[in-house]
Amino acid sequence: MNHILGKHSMAQMTNHDFITMVMLGAIAANLAFNSSLNFWLMTTSLLLIAVLGFFTARLSRKSRAIRKWLDGTPTLLIQDGKLLEHNLKKENFSIDMFKQTLREKEIFDWQEVETAILETDGTVTVLKKPEYLPVTRKDLNIPVAKRHRPIELIIDGEVNKENLLENDLSEEWLKQEILRRGYGIQDVFYAVLDSKGRLVIDTYRDHLHS
Repeated sequence: MNHILGKHSMAQMTNHDFITMVMLGAIAANLAFNSSLNFWLMTTSLLLIAVLGFFTARLSRKSRAIRKWLDGTPTLLIQDGKLLEHNLKKENFSIDMFKQTLREKEIFDWQEVETAILETDGTVTVLKKPEYLPVTRKDLNIPVAKRHRPIELIIDGEVNKENLLENDLSEEWLKQEILRRGYGIQDVFYAVLDSKGRLVIDTYRDHLHS
C-alpha cells in the first residue's frame, strides 16, 4: 500500500486515500472470507481500484487544481483573534469540539489564539498571539550550540558502513573509539553519534557508555 498511496500516516491521508483504502480492504476481506464470490471478478476489481487510487494520488500531487477539487481547501476558524462562527457551522464543527481540540493543544482560552485553521485532513493547526508564545533562547540572545542529526553507526551488532562513508568516518576509527571504552566491536549492540557529536554505545550487557 505504501507503493500505491505513498508513506502517509492515517492523520495525513486525504479523502481519496481513505476511500481507496476502505474499498481495497472491503474487497480483500470479501475475497478472504466469502468463497461464493467470483475470484477473478473480485481480483480485477481490486486491481482496478488500486490502479485508480495510484493515478488519483499522482494527479493530486502534480496538479494543485485537482488536489483542491479532491481534497478541498483549509478553512480559517480564527482569524486575527476573532472566532469565525460561520466557518465553524459550514464545516459542521461545534464550538465544543473546537474547544476540545484547543485543550488537546494545551490552550484553554481561545482568545490566546491569533489564527486557527481546519486542515483538509481534519486536523486543526494553531498560531498563538505573540504575547502568549513561549520565550525562546533567541528572544533572550542566548547562544545555542549547533545540533546535528544523530548518525547510527552500529545497529543490531552490524556496522552501518553506509553511514560511516556518508559522514567521512572509517571503520578503523569506530573500532578504536570502542576499544578506548574497553570493548571490542563484536561486543556492541548499538552505537550512535548523537546530536552533539558524541559517540554513545550500548553493549550486549545493556549498559550505555558515552
